[in-house]
Amino acid sequence: MFSRHLASRALLLISATAMLLAVAMAFGATFSFHLGTIRAHGSDPARALIIAAVAAWTHVLASTGCVRRRLGVCFGAIATGYIVALNFVGHTAQEYAIGDAAFLELYTLHVTRGVWPLGPYSQFGWHHPGPLYFYILAPLYAAGGFRFAAINVGAALINLASLTVLLITIAFSRSRSLVVWVPAVCALYVSRLTPMFVSAWNPHVVVLATPALVVVSAAVASGQVSLLPLLVVLGSFCVQTHVVVAPLVISLVTLPARMAWCPISCAGWSSAYVVVMQPRCWLSSQSRAL
Repeated sequence: MFSRHLASRALLLISATAMLLAVAMAFGATFSFHLGTIRAHGSDPARALIIAAVAAWTHVLASTGCVRRRLGVCFGAIATGYIVALNFVGHTAQEYAIGDAAFLELYTLHVTRGVWPLGPYSQFGWHHPGPLYFYILAPLYAAGGFRFAAINVGAALINLASLTVLLITIAFSRSRSLVVWVPAVCALYVSRLTPMFVSAWNPHVVVLATPALVVVSAAVASGQVSLLPLLVVLGSFCVQTHVVVAPLVISLVTLPARMAWCPISCAGWSSAYVVVMQPRCWLSSQSRAL
């Protein structure tokens, strides 16, 4: 039992290390080391991602702990998603961006060459609060041969991750009505606005990330404190990517603290908050951007 537990942890560590190496390789790093008489050399991020995916999914099969199994699923999904994305980007023709898309690609290119402090450019002559969006796009963009397709594919991965967080958090909620209608609304929304799902334009990218923030905030307010780091990451991403959602994000991030002083049941408040705020956050960035 102990050996299985140790092997499970080792697989998780291998997966995390391989993903970090893949990011470094995407930016041009190469690694060479010796294992006895065997010399290992690596410069292809896709191979490192394959190792990460295999180790993560093997960990999921071998692990007995619920938390570690979920972490393995997360690592495996990320590695697998990037493998598929790299394969897709590698088979696309070179494109040249124009307008706002050109600014997004230019800023992502800056990230691959060093520290970049600015957020997306606004048509009003200033920048949005932070560059986190570009730092998320940069590894895939560099590993994909600096093709513009990697920008849109990266945006699609972000939207897919946001949608996954939203649906999984709702699935663990105590409200049966939310479990039924939220996935149905999401399916209808994505089916009718598919081009937005693969659009790298920053007002489009926060359209699904903000609803994910809504449900994570409600879950934290309902007592799922383990989701607090995810709440902070999502809130930071949304604010840095588009400043118009800043008041909403501040309200959502501070919701758990405010509800701690409220005598009404957390479950009731959380359900009400999701019902009221989710339609608003889907429309907020679009109404201001358009």
